[in-house]
Amino acid sequence: MTISGAKAWRRLHFVPLVMAGCLIGCATVEPPVTEPPTTESPAQPAAAPELADFYNSLRDQYLLLADYHVAERDWTSASLFRSKADAAAAGVAVEAETVPIATLPEADAARFQQARDTMNAALRGGGRLFFPELAAETQIDFDCWLRGHWFLNHLSDLVVCESLFHSSLARLQASLRGSMFTVFANPDGTESTISVSSEGGAVQLDHPNQATILGSSTAPPRPPVAMDQTTTNELFGRALAAQPPPPVSVVLYFGSGGTATLP
Repeated sequence: MTISGAKAWRRLHFVPLVMAGCLIGCATVEPPVTEPPTTESPAQPAAAPELADFYNSLRDQYLLLADYHVAERDWTSASLFRSKADAAAAGVAVEAETVPIATLPEADAARFQQARDTMNAALRGGGRLFFPELAAETQIDFDCWLRGHWFLNHLSDLVVCESLFHSSLARLQASLRGSMFTVFANPDGTESTISVSSEGGAVQLDHPNQATILGSSTAPPRPPVAMDQTTTNELFGRALAAQPPPPVSVVLYFGSGGTATLP
């Protein structure tokens, strides 16, 4: 399924529910809402500039999710997702909801935590950088699924959100399969240039911390993306830290005809 196809299907699912929620909810008394223990993540640092496309998409999709919950008269969830949209718009690094391990049944907590860890590995492994819209969809679908476990577990929405999440995550993981190429500055500060090519095209990386992904020998490389140091460390920190120290050069001077070194 393509990204655009998944989004269109998502709209077809949500729009009738929004309309139905208004037709029924507007004529009834607001039902009591039992608020689960908060699953909001703590305050996050500022988003990296090169992830702007990801956070812009995240903002738009959190707004859609908030509007859906307004129509469902779930004011608490609507407020949560609206605040996450506002944070993303303000340039805050918004994370997926944390799993309330202490308050969920053990099997459910383990299932949600494994799903969140797998998703974060894909998001931080280049998903947000190279496939921002699909990465944002995946995070939104996870939040919808986790929140639905509390509020919608008696409706088909829970199944739909879970299905959307696993579909989005599978497509993101498939998009990330391939080889990632990055150029770093040389130890002496000079810049290097590499060309990444396939049967589908070629790109040139000519600035430090530029990167691209090549999915296959026939697909074109992804357009180069410039990373700041935070994102570079997130993707390549362990590999860079494992590098051996640079060699040390020593110049020795010997006196003529002997082995004694000169000062």
